[in-house]
Amino acid sequence: MFLLTEIGTRLKEAREAKGYTLSDLQEITKIQKRYLVGIENGDYESIPGAFYVRAFIRQYAEAVGLDPDELLETYKNEVPSTPSMESTTVIPAQRQKRGGIGGSPSRQTMEALPKIMVGLFVLVIIIIVVWMYYMQKAKTDIPNASEDPSQTEYAEPVKPIDTEKEREKEETRKKNEEVAKQEAAEKEKAEKEKAEQAAAEKEQAEKDKQAEKEQVAKDKKSEEDKKADKDKAKDNEKAKEKEKKDKDKAKKEPKTEQTVVEDAANSGGNVTTFTVTGPKQLNLDLAFTGDAWIEVRDSATRATLLDNEGKVYTAGEEIKLDNVESKSLYIVIGNINTTEVELNGEKIEYVRQGYPQSLIFNLQ
Repeated sequence: MFLLTEIGTRLKEAREAKGYTLSDLQEITKIQKRYLVGIENGDYESIPGAFYVRAFIRQYAEAVGLDPDELLETYKNEVPSTPSMESTTVIPAQRQKRGGIGGSPSRQTMEALPKIMVGLFVLVIIIIVVWMYYMQKAKTDIPNASEDPSQTEYAEPVKPIDTEKEREKEETRKKNEEVAKQEAAEKEKAEKEKAEQAAAEKEQAEKDKQAEKEQVAKDKKSEEDKKADKDKAKDNEKAKEKEKKDKDKAKKEPKTEQTVVEDAANSGGNVTTFTVTGPKQLNLDLAFTGDAWIEVRDSATRATLLDNEGKVYTAGEEIKLDNVESKSLYIVIGNINTTEVELNGEKIEYVRQGYPQSLIFNLQ
């Protein structure tokens, strides 16, 4: 149970005028909030000792801009005083008048004096012990820094605190922290973007390098293809030149007399058999002026002499079989109207007009 005091009311009004909460005041003075509430409500029993009551009131007053000395003097009747040694006065025993002798102590008084001195000494010792006990108890009731970092044990008068400067300093510190955090975040973001850009550039460089390799390979292949086409064209040109030379040579050389006569005994239907005399080998040339299919075989073995037997040849195509080892050729012509036959450079006329037409050449 406690009653509001004038000094507590005045301190509270000054705090509210400053715009401080009890938490703000606790941060400024480092005094626990429960002790600040006790000062405002006049609940001094919650504070451990009269010394700390006066010390806390003094620091509270300085924090809210009041004169602590003037405040303690004005309300000294409300604030408990610190314990002090009270002087002890020994009242001399009344003089006894006995038997006409005046001014001398009685025998009983003189005998009791040592006992009185011992009693006073014991009383002083008891007072000192009690005082030390309460002082020690007051110290243990105040939380130290290890129990609560926000509290401080007061062993000496508390120094005044410039609350405005402290608040500005704290605001500056917070702003600096925010700026540092923002700068760190921006730096991290920039480094991340730089790393991503480097990775993208590296990936693009690898792609460009791969594309360049592919292009080089493609160009090389194209060059090789061009070279192959060029070589093929040269080979074809050489083959044509050789063929022309061979023809010219054949024209210049004296021809062996060749005789091609129909063997009527072995001919009939769409089959015409010819006996060939003169040359040592057979050279067969077939030229096409339209579509026709052809078979050329060895008459004795029936083996085909064409790589693509049964193919349908078209206008402009030719078949040349030079120096045929076989002594007998068997030819089947699908369309005699579009197929011209030469044997060793001599044109062969069709004896029969039906088709498919079969021609047999027997070399003698």
